[in-house]
Formats: sequence, C-alpha cells, structure tokens
Amino acid sequence: MIDRFARDGFVLLRGYFRPVELQRVYEVVRCFHRAWLRDNRRSFRDGLVNSAYLTAWGELAEPD
Repeated sequence: MIDRFARDGFVLLRGYFRPVELQRVYEVVRCFHRAWLRDNRRSFRDGLVNSAYLTAWGELAEPD
C-alpha cells in the first residue's frame, strides 16, 4: 500500500466504507458543490475544472 501511495499519490480502498456510511459524506459534498457552482457558474462554464478547497471554504456549516 505504501508503494502505491508513493507512486500514485493516493490509495484506493474498495469496500472500506459501507454505502450507508458514505451517504452523509455524499450529502455534504453535494451541498458544497451546489453552493460552489452558484458562486462560480461563469468560470465553470468557461472551463474551470473542479470545485476546489472543500475543507477551506465558508459555505459549509460547522457540523458538516
């Protein structure tokens, strides 16, 4: 696993979380992305690749 991380910069652990555990993460990310799209619609339409800075942005509530 360490070799894959060193080579690829990430490790994929399939089945590590159950789908029910990922549902809350999905909800938070979806909320963030909708807010980001609202604020960056023009840039996204012009080719901006993704909604960066998920953990540094002010759109999510503290519990999220």
